[in-house]
Amino acid sequence: MLLACLSFTMFAFLDYLDGVAARRTGQDTALRRIGDVLLDRVSIHVVILLTCLHYNKSWIVWSLLLARDLAQGVFSSCLLAKYRVLIIGAYWHMSYGVTILIWECVFLTSGVVSGSLSVFTVGIVAATGADYMRRCLRLVVT
Repeated sequence: MLLACLSFTMFAFLDYLDGVAARRTGQDTALRRIGDVLLDRVSIHVVILLTCLHYNKSWIVWSLLLARDLAQGVFSSCLLAKYRVLIIGAYWHMSYGVTILIWECVFLTSGVVSGSLSVFTVGIVAATGADYMRRCLRLVVT
């Protein structure tokens, strides 16, 4: 389980470096961002799903995380279709990934997650999702 946690952490670190490299080399296109977000979210949810299956617990937390990401994905798709705009979250939204990484690594390595860590994780996930939607609506609705 420690190796799985280290692999998940390495994935997050390489994903961060990929974004930095894309911006510095002028390769940060809308298509790359869409692909990056899709790959990130699918990978995150597959890892959490497999961990939930392995330990047969934390289904509610995973369901809330999945619901948030699905809602944001549908919302982003509607904005893209209607306004032909792709909006990324604020820089502090990186806390979403970091918080999920911490939650998942605790879950992977111990098989349990404290209620307070789960509440904090769901709170950060909800806050970043709500802030993303608020920012998007402010930019596109006039």
